[in-house]
Amino acid sequence: MGRTRFVAFDKKTGKVVWWASTGFAPKDTYYSTPVVANIGGQRLLISGGGDGGVHAFKVRTGERVWSYIFGTSAVNCSPVVDGNLVYVGHGEENEGINQQGRVICVDGSQVDAKKEPKLVWKVDGLKAKFASPVIHEGAAVHLRRGSASCSAWTPKRARSCGTTSTARTPRVHPSGPRGKFISPR
Repeated sequence: MGRTRFVAFDKKTGKVVWWASTGFAPKDTYYSTPVVANIGGQRLLISGGGDGGVHAFKVRTGERVWSYIFGTSAVNCSPVVDGNLVYVGHGEENEGINQQGRVICVDGSQVDAKKEPKLVWKVDGLKAKFASPVIHEGAAVHLRRGSASCSAWTPKRARSCGTTSTARTPRVHPSGPRGKFISPR
């Protein structure tokens, strides 16, 4: 059976340095772009996967450090890291509830024996299918798919601290010069 996998290449020779697997079967194609961050003293590659999870691997060896499965299908948006906190979402079904979409915040420095990071908070019903969050003035900002709005979430609590109108199906993250948000309308 196939797995969601990652590969690292030597930038000078083009040779494969390592292959790594999440250990979970993919459920769909995914478009998450990996990010590299220092968390808990380790340099990690962090990405969403086709298996409904977000995963962290050691950059030099490909060893899986942790995984957090929080959806029933692909995680398409890319994670965003602020210190040890990792923010990511999806716009698909959630297991056990009749609501699509979920945004989570995990502490990538607090990992249990099952290689799962500590969940700081989760918000169900926020369809974060394609657009990745951004960190702005201490808050994670996500564009909601299908609701034409943008919500900002404080790092420590799953509480919206603002909403504004945006594009109906955002596929880019909000960004811009001097702290101004630019989003397609």
